[in-house]
Amino acid sequence: MDSRCSAQGERQGNSDSLVRHWVNTLLGAMIGSGLLHGTGMVEGGLPLWVRGVALLGIGTVIGTRFARMNAGVLLSHVNAALGSFAIAIGISAVFVAVIALSTPVRLADIIVAFAPGAMDAMLALALTLHIDPIFVGAHHLSRFVFVSIATPGIIHLFGRPQDDVDD
Repeated sequence: MDSRCSAQGERQGNSDSLVRHWVNTLLGAMIGSGLLHGTGMVEGGLPLWVRGVALLGIGTVIGTRFARMNAGVLLSHVNAALGSFAIAIGISAVFVAVIALSTPVRLADIIVAFAPGAMDAMLALALTLHIDPIFVGAHHLSRFVFVSIATPGIIHLFGRPQDDVDD
């Protein structure tokens, strides 16, 4: 029994060091690339075909989330989805107007930064349209943090009691 635990611990240790090796390698490359591009010492980007493949991959991954969903279930949620989308666009439009009128930031940057949507899709859109990805990413990250902090309070105030929830 001790030899099995020892062997399992050794395998775990080996996989931990392998993970640490790859994390360090990738993190070092990202920091180096960020510094070189950020200081203007290096300029460049991905070829258009690589961007296309990346966007196709992101779309495919998103599409797989709906692969096993029944069409009836999907259609039953369309009204709620459209309503949520309309509310999100309205709130975003208010913030875009306020920021656009009060700062010298480009309108395209503001629209993508405040657009409702997933961070990966918005960052891919920002890179494709040559919009500042740091500006867009920072705004989307702050939105996610705000939603994560505010959601428990909103559910506490407006949520249904647990015994009324259908599973």
